[in-house]
Amino acid sequence: MDNSKLVCVSGNICSGKTSLVEALGSNYGWTIIPEPHEENPFLVRFYSNMRRWAFPSQIYFLSKRFSLCRKSLEINDIVIQDRTIFEDAEIFTKYLYITNVLDSDQFNCYHELYMNIFEFIPIPHVIVYLYTSPDILMQRIINRGRKYEKYISEEYINGLNDLYESWISSYSLCPIIRVDTSNIDYLHDINHLYRIKLEISKVLSIENLRNEH
Repeated sequence: MDNSKLVCVSGNICSGKTSLVEALGSNYGWTIIPEPHEENPFLVRFYSNMRRWAFPSQIYFLSKRFSLCRKSLEINDIVIQDRTIFEDAEIFTKYLYITNVLDSDQFNCYHELYMNIFEFIPIPHVIVYLYTSPDILMQRIINRGRKYEKYISEEYINGLNDLYESWISSYSLCPIIRVDTSNIDYLHDINHLYRIKLEISKVLSIENLRNEH
């Protein structure tokens, strides 16, 4: 019997995705699939000049995350993935298009490629959506102190946040667990982490029952 389960953690920049993924992986033995942002050779240039570097940066993310998605199919275990490939297309690339950072030819090229690989993308068994208010996100970005993130504007974070709320409210391919990260600390309070893990486990149990019938 295939026991593989794909859990994806979604959310805006600095919403706490990586921290949650690493905490769940280390505490409960789940296999982690990290976000490839540190490997993206275009990312630093993108934040300093979005119009010039948006297209290659988004294509890189699409390609790399698709490879990671396919890798998850080879793991017969609970897999927890940092951000979905859907967010690349439905949030970040869409924002760049509606704000005219990407032109229509670039967006159409990206979207055609995305649709061509869509049928080969594994659908998560559950998405944990981390919501955080934009003002808290901006403060976290400042506190994190990554040099290339100093170019991130409040307008950018607000725009992404609006698209996240729209996307998550209409997403219907799998169950969604919404977590407001503004006032919880799952890094230092095991009870907060356990409650999230318990919610995930409940959904996965339901999915197991469905698969047995």
